[in-house]
Amino acid sequence: MQPNQHKTKSFKRFAVKWLKRFITVLTLSVIAYVIAIVYSNYHPVIVTKEIIKDTSPAMFAQKIDSLEKSVVEAVRKCESQGANESTGLIVFDSNKVASIGTLQFQVKTVVYYYKTLYSKVITGKEAIIIALDDKLSGQLAQDIMFSSKSLANDWLNCSNRLSLEAQILAIKKIK
Repeated sequence: MQPNQHKTKSFKRFAVKWLKRFITVLTLSVIAYVIAIVYSNYHPVIVTKEIIKDTSPAMFAQKIDSLEKSVVEAVRKCESQGANESTGLIVFDSNKVASIGTLQFQVKTVVYYYKTLYSKVITGKEAIIIALDDKLSGQLAQDIMFSSKSLANDWLNCSNRLSLEAQILAIKKIK
């Protein structure tokens, strides 16, 4: 056997082995490709870029309510200066009358608006409890601002500082 013959046989074995592997990989690739095509025909992927807007009256009312609540929360933040409901905030104003809760209601203000807005007569004690409760006082403030002519005049300093009258009138206009 000549020296080059041994190299040739070795190369042939290598080439045959490599070719068998190549054919196996190619066959598996073709099978995988066919499976992928068949699968995609049975399970199509639907791509859409359509954005659906909910313009129902209920959604509109919810958005308006959210805007109104954001105005109330701006007043609460301004009036309470970081105090929260659990603080039981009571501040005596320059007129020596207590302003109560995070929205700084005076008892006479709560009593007046409960009678005016809800046709309900309440006691001073009930007014204090309402003023100290963030949920109840927040609803009252929202009703005062958006269901009466007072706007945010009961919170004059914060109203001026935050330009609330313009915001309230704009929200009332789109109602």
